[in-house]
Amino acid sequence: LWAHIIFTAITFGGSIYETMVINSVWYSALPGSLGFMTNPEYSVKPGRFWQGLGPIPFLSALLALVFNLFIRNRRGLMLISFACVLIIGMSTIFYFVPILKIIFSPDGGGRTGEELTQLALNWKNGTWLRMALLLLSLVVSIVAIGRSTERSKLIDTQIT
Repeated sequence: LWAHIIFTAITFGGSIYETMVINSVWYSALPGSLGFMTNPEYSVKPGRFWQGLGPIPFLSALLALVFNLFIRNRRGLMLISFACVLIIGMSTIFYFVPILKIIFSPDGGGRTGEELTQLALNWKNGTWLRMALLLLSLVVSIVAIGRSTERSKLIDTQIT
């Protein structure tokens, strides 16, 4: 559970930084502002960071759920935390990454400047939602760690 809290906090901090500093530049005046990310001179590649870090909150949430599944006071909170991280991961794989591939493709995927701007706006708004889910996962995990570790009586009776 502690590992999940730490890695979720790191991911949340990285998300805030990326949203406020990097993303605000590339979606500020599309399509011209894409030069910041596509010009080799700048070499801004957030994918390097997220490919390494991205799976860790998911795996730590899964492990935290497994290890706390039979602790009555933590079970529901860990299910919420895991569900948040699962939604984030699935939406990233199936929505956010494909949209970025279109936006950062050499010709914008054949999209007009207005279409790219709308895709970027949708991506930006969705990213705020992902960050809210990540924060929820972090908060409920912190609350869970303060809960009693009394195991469920059902499990105790099965063991003895």
